[in-house]
Amino acid sequence: MKYAKFLILTSLIFCTKSALASLEITEIMFDPKGSNADHQWIEVYNPDGNAVAVDAGTWRFNDGSGHYMNDKVDFSIPASSYVIITGNKNVFLADHPGYSGTVIDTSMSLDKDGDIVALTNNGATITSATYTSSMGASENGDSLQKINGTWKGSSPTPGTSNVDTGTAVQNIASTTVEEEQDEEEKILTYATKIISPTRVTTNIAFPISVKTTTSQKEILNVGRFVWNFGDGNSETRETSEPFDYMYAYPGEYVVTLSFYRSIFSETAEAKDRIVITVLPAGVRISATGDFADPYVELQNSSGGDVDISKWILKGATRSFVIPEGSIVLPSKKVRLASRATGFDGSDIQSVILQSPTGEIFSEFPAVRLSQPSTYSVSKLSQASAYTTESTSLDSRRSSNAKNVVNLNDLGASAIGARASDISVAKSFWPWFGLVGSIGIGVTAIVLLGRRENVQNNIEDEIRAEDMTIIE
Repeated sequence: MKYAKFLILTSLIFCTKSALASLEITEIMFDPKGSNADHQWIEVYNPDGNAVAVDAGTWRFNDGSGHYMNDKVDFSIPASSYVIITGNKNVFLADHPGYSGTVIDTSMSLDKDGDIVALTNNGATITSATYTSSMGASENGDSLQKINGTWKGSSPTPGTSNVDTGTAVQNIASTTVEEEQDEEEKILTYATKIISPTRVTTNIAFPISVKTTTSQKEILNVGRFVWNFGDGNSETRETSEPFDYMYAYPGEYVVTLSFYRSIFSETAEAKDRIVITVLPAGVRISATGDFADPYVELQNSSGGDVDISKWILKGATRSFVIPEGSIVLPSKKVRLASRATGFDGSDIQSVILQSPTGEIFSEFPAVRLSQPSTYSVSKLSQASAYTTESTSLDSRRSSNAKNVVNLNDLGASAIGARASDISVAKSFWPWFGLVGSIGIGVTAIVLLGRRENVQNNIEDEIRAEDMTIIE
């Protein structure tokens, strides 16, 4: 019995691996006519007799970076059937209105000069394909198709068997060195590719760079790189060095790049563009624990994944930098335990969530918002109480006017009296002057009269016979 169970389990594992291994990438649209953004796709075929179940939580599309299936809904690839994986489901259906099969939406940015594409499950490669622009289907409307084991450029056939409408790539006949050099100069072309995440968050810096090559696979790191970020900002750089950019508002922005071989070039040798979806931060501190379990809970209320790598939690006494690769799913919550953050009960009394560049996204509790309101209400209440009390006092003063001495009224009366006195004094000044003048005149007359009387008395007392003349 034990051996039977082992054989059954081994058979199931073997069958599952065989089913997964049977999937094939059979068609690649890597360089469509016009814009590449949102118009790229690959076709996956299941030649096996059994359906292959796909776990959207573990499967990834890899174009250099592992991308989720954006719908995040499990699906299956029926036996002898196709499925399309594309960078934009709606755009694909608009480009191919007759297609009625399964379309899976993901992030996709295929290099139009050559790349490796793959499907993985829990990191293990299920199927992969390598292509180069020299195989065909380079911006001529064709897709690159696997026909009888050979990759060829041909008219797109998504969801159906590939049909050879072109020719296989042939070897170039040998020529002289001079002819080869002349031919290289004639066909030398340039290609540039913007490398950036296509979903970012407002007020969070993200890396952006460029890869520019020639048709001879030479990588160019210098030149004139003219960027337009679609939000009113543009800049010119002289190298392909990576840099950081940040959007202030949510939306979809078209980023364009024009490459000029030198500062003297008047016409761009190569151009590229991508669409970047900017999501609102949407992540806030929704709860904290207690002294026994001082966790911090974060909630994503936006409609997409939010990468919170290197965001900062600031507690009352400690700070915690959230590790690289931390993602909060839409409408989900995550709890950061104290063993990760190092927070204790005192830290969670006041917690701030901010971006690596210092923008504050959330505070818990939100005391800064409630304090001004409380303060204003308190002040208004005090003012109302004071007004009511003043009205009551005025009533009491009015009813008891005969028994209450109003000091303010006394002060006002005193001030009024003084003002009245001053006014009266001012009006009498001229009269004071006149009376004074008259008084002085009368006094002078009296004094003069008295002087004459004294002189007369002296004359009466001293007679002539009383005087002797001496010679």
